[in-house]
Amino acid sequence: MLRLFLLLTFFFSGFSMQTIKSTQYQIIFLGDMSIGLANWSELLGREDVYYFSNAGSLTGNMRKYAASVASMKPKICFIMGGINDFFEGVPVQQVYQNIAGTVAELQVNSIIPVVHTALFVNDKYWKAYQLNPKIKDLNTLLIRYCKNSDIELIDLNSVLAPGNQLSEQYSSDGLRLNSTAYNLWAEKIKLVLKKYGI
Repeated sequence: MLRLFLLLTFFFSGFSMQTIKSTQYQIIFLGDMSIGLANWSELLGREDVYYFSNAGSLTGNMRKYAASVASMKPKICFIMGGINDFFEGVPVQQVYQNIAGTVAELQVNSIIPVVHTALFVNDKYWKAYQLNPKIKDLNTLLIRYCKNSDIELIDLNSVLAPGNQLSEQYSSDGLRLNSTAYNLWAEKIKLVLKKYGI
């Protein structure tokens, strides 16, 4: 019944899913294309990993379906989103509230939330001049929120996007990450998992 519920829920929400196994998933990834393009089981070297993602997913959907994620009873959930919202004209403050609401839903269900800052794009991507100022504003809010609320934060920009520009060595089009970037990202994830004994 749970499997059917999740399949229907995420089919109608536009999120993509892995095939649900009988495995107890300890680790969930919830977010946009950046999360969805990675093979997290392979990157982390473990099978208890699951992701919900979609190339066009918005943070409003993430917030709406956090309860479905909670029904899988993972120990930890990694969250990333925001860029797609900005394509759709969603205000920075609303994106922030959606992410904070997702975090709150996870916490109520005793799941450790880990927030990612939104990744900057570089000038190869034609909308960089529109996106990066909004990404900067969102990240300022997220960093302050996580610090004040004692929530785990991963800031990939410190590694992948120095100077508020996604480095060309980590992306061929200024937006999508390459395998080198994902390997660096996975190392950040492993450190968090080790911290929490997961």
